[in-house]
Amino acid sequence: MQSTIFRFFKIALCKCVWNFIRLSSRRLCKTNGGIGIGIIFADKEFQALIFQRQKETKDMRLGLIRPDFPGERRVALLPQDMRTSENHLVIDEKFGDTLGIPPDEYRRRGAQIATRQEVFSSCDAIFSLKLIQPEDYRHLRKGQLIIGWTHPHEAPSAEFMQIAKELALTVVDIDNISPTVTFNGQTCKIPFIPRDFLWKNSFYAGVASVQHALLSWGKLPEPATRVAVLSSGNVAQGGYWAISKFTSDIRMFYRKTMSEFLAELPSFDIVINGIETFPHSNHVISRDELKRAKPGCLFIDASADAGGTIEGTHYTSLLNPVYWENGHCFYEVPNSPSFYFQTVSSYLSPILSHYFFMPDVRRFLDLRDWYCRTSFKPMKIARHKMRRNSGRPVEILENVSLA
Repeated sequence: MQSTIFRFFKIALCKCVWNFIRLSSRRLCKTNGGIGIGIIFADKEFQALIFQRQKETKDMRLGLIRPDFPGERRVALLPQDMRTSENHLVIDEKFGDTLGIPPDEYRRRGAQIATRQEVFSSCDAIFSLKLIQPEDYRHLRKGQLIIGWTHPHEAPSAEFMQIAKELALTVVDIDNISPTVTFNGQTCKIPFIPRDFLWKNSFYAGVASVQHALLSWGKLPEPATRVAVLSSGNVAQGGYWAISKFTSDIRMFYRKTMSEFLAELPSFDIVINGIETFPHSNHVISRDELKRAKPGCLFIDASADAGGTIEGTHYTSLLNPVYWENGHCFYEVPNSPSFYFQTVSSYLSPILSHYFFMPDVRRFLDLRDWYCRTSFKPMKIARHKMRRNSGRPVEILENVSLA
C-alpha cells in the first residue's frame, strides 16, 4: 500500500515538473529564436551559434513566389497585412496576379520586386503556398529554407523531398494540425506555432469540396438524400455545413462508429470524407466495400486523401474535379479552398504574416540546429490510435487536409 502511494506521488511530481518545463518553453519560444528552453540546456558552442544569429544585422532574404501548383489561385500575403518585417522581403512580380494586385502595392510597403528566377537565386528562404513543382527544381539552391504546405511525408511530395535531401534544404510544413521542420530526413514539431492556427482553411476545404463536387456531379440533393460524413474535424464540419443546406438526412461517423458506417454504406447517396489515413495501405473503405455502395453514389474526399481512406482513388483537379468508376462518382481535388480564392486569401494573409513573414525566419534554422544536436528521436507523424475495421487495424488522422 505504501509503495503504491509513493508511486502515485512520484508520477504526479514528474507531471508537474514536465508541465512547468513545457509552459516555460512556450514562453521562452517567443524571445529565444523559437527554440525555447532548449537554449538553456544546450552546449556552449550551440549557444554561441544561436546568439550570433540573433545579433546579425543583415536581414534574411525571404522570397515569396506565386505557386505554380495546378489551379492554385490563393495569395498568401496581401499588401494591407504587411508591417515592419524582420526579413528582407523579395516578392515575385506575378505574386498577386490572381487578385489583380499590382507589384507596386508591395513595393510601396517596403518589399523588393523581382522575377521568379531572381527570387530563387537571391533569397535564403522561399515561401510557396503549395508544393514547389518540378519546373522550379532547377532554380533551387543548396541550403535554402523552403516554407509552405509541403506535406513532406505524403506521397505527392516524395520527389521534392528527395531533391531537398540532395540539396540539404530545410523544409517547413505549415500543416494546420502539426507544423514541422524537416531536415536530412528528420522531422520535429514547431513549438511556437499553435495547433489549429489555420483551422478555417480546412473548414473552407470542406465547404468548397462539397459545393464544387455537387456542381460537377450535376445533381442537386433532395430532402430525402442520405449523406454520411466521416470524422468531426474542421474539414468534416465544413462539409456538413455545406450539405446541410440541401438535406437534413445526415449522419456523422467517428472512430468508434466506423463499423456502423460500413454496415450502412449501401444506403447512402453521398459520402463526405474528412479523414486522412496513415499509412495509405490502411484503408477505411476498401475496393470490396466500394462494390456495396449504392449505384451513382458520390464520394467527396474533402481531405484529399487519394488512395488512402478510399482504396484505389486518385487525385483530380479544379478543371477536372470528378471521375466515374464502376458506377460511382469520385471528387479528389487537393486544393479545393482555391475555389474561393478571394475569401481564403483574406483569411490566410494576416495569419501567415504574423507567423511567417514578419518574424525572423532564422528561428526555423535555430530550431533545426537545436533538434539536430539533441538525442531526441524523430517525431511520429501518425497518432497511433488504432481501431478495428473489418478485422484489420486502421490508423486514422482526423482534421487533416491537403490544403
